[in-house]
Amino acid sequence: MTIIETSFQEICTELDICIENMHQFGCELLRASNYDDAESLLQKIRDLKAFQDKVNALNAEWCESFSNDPAIQDNQEDVSEEEANHETGRRRMKHTRLLVKFADGTIVAEKSAAMTFAKTLEIIGFDRVASANIVVNSEDLIGNETSKKYNDTYLDGVYVRTHSSTNCKKKILEKLANEFGLNLEVTVI
Repeated sequence: MTIIETSFQEICTELDICIENMHQFGCELLRASNYDDAESLLQKIRDLKAFQDKVNALNAEWCESFSNDPAIQDNQEDVSEEEANHETGRRRMKHTRLLVKFADGTIVAEKSAAMTFAKTLEIIGFDRVASANIVVNSEDLIGNETSKKYNDTYLDGVYVRTHSSTNCKKKILEKLANEFGLNLEVTVI
């Protein structure tokens, strides 16, 4: 898999997250009987879905027309052995991690972004985080059962949906900090 194919996949994942967040917001608008704004949001969701279809079509065109071209393959950035998926031979983007600083001086910086994310949520409080009703890849961020589709991080009796980009994890933490009035500094490293 080329870096460009991986990039298309990451864009599609981010668009899925945006659409899911818009669905949640739409539900909130409907609960509040704000039908005009809900209808406007519905059109935005349709437009975003149409955009996502265009991205998928571009990805398909890339794969069909360019991804196997030796001239393009020769120009792809070298990927270290650690960054290669040995089972499938696919290429991965460089791994990134998170560094989270709380106002009281607590720092969370684990070996993976997923574990830093999960431990930060644990410090915030899993029940509190669950009350924010955040959805990742069509599943609640905090669950009592393992995901049927994606890998989770299991911590302190709960499953944290960590199958998302590091930037997405950062955005979720910033959203929670804003919602709960927490002074968090979240950095992608």
